[in-house]
Amino acid sequence: MACGPGPSESEPPLGTLEWEGPGIRVYRHGGRVEFVPGPDNPFVEHGCVYLTDTAVGALEDAIASVDPSEMYLRGEHACGFTDDFGTSVIHVAGAEYSPFVCTMTCCHDTIFPILTTYFLAAQNRIGEFLDDEDTLVVNLGRECILGE
Repeated sequence: MACGPGPSESEPPLGTLEWEGPGIRVYRHGGRVEFVPGPDNPFVEHGCVYLTDTAVGALEDAIASVDPSEMYLRGEHACGFTDDFGTSVIHVAGAEYSPFVCTMTCCHDTIFPILTTYFLAAQNRIGEFLDDEDTLVVNLGRECILGE
């Protein structure tokens, strides 16, 4: 998937920060998702993708289902462990206790669909799960160019 030339270092990512994983931050603007690697992550390139309409709808439904006054405690502090995928931080605008911390094996049912959408988008972007209709969340026919 081509993402075109990147923006300058001083140019902020387009969208709102919604997911932070190990060494990566993900910003969303509508169906556009921008991946910004952390300084210690040589495995993720700065780039972007567009989600499928189905994935955007499911993600927006999941975000809308978040009760703004609920704590949604899960993650390593609630479960007492971390998993191989590391800890994720989910940001939900307007939620009193946001950001929410969780892992792939210990995440509140309301927050988990948000986590999995971004996890799958990151995997699809590097070529994983592209042959599986149930895990394809990236629109492969739409080019995303950074800075636009």
